[in-house]
Amino acid sequence: MKKVLIIIAVLCIIWSFKIITQEQKYLDVTDDNKEIIYKDLEGKVNNVNLVNKIAVGHGWHTGNLYVYYPFGFYKKIPIYEGDNINGINGCMKQKGYTLEKNAKIVGGSAIIYIIIEIITYKIGNSYRHQEDKIHS
Repeated sequence: MKKVLIIIAVLCIIWSFKIITQEQKYLDVTDDNKEIIYKDLEGKVNNVNLVNKIAVGHGWHTGNLYVYYPFGFYKKIPIYEGDNINGINGCMKQKGYTLEKNAKIVGGSAIIYIIIEIITYKIGNSYRHQEDKIHS
């Protein structure tokens, strides 16, 4: 059981590192910003009405715009300096969020768990080693 938990902890550390290095900012499509986002994405995306989240990675002037659909499907759209996505830019500045804080919490917790497991393993081994000396 401990091996499974350690594997999960290692996977959490990898996931955290991936999220932190992505530098993406997310925005949920709500009733407040739906029209602005749909107007900016019109012509770039086929089913604008199905978009439920967007993400921007690596800056506003160049980079990628990720458009998320239901069931985890997404489309990656390259952003160039002349693209008109000012509405999305404004919404992202007001209500955008990152997953970096969550990733740091999960990664830190996983590292702490692994350290505790190493310490308990060392303590258990030294206790067993002392017990063997007493009985022999």
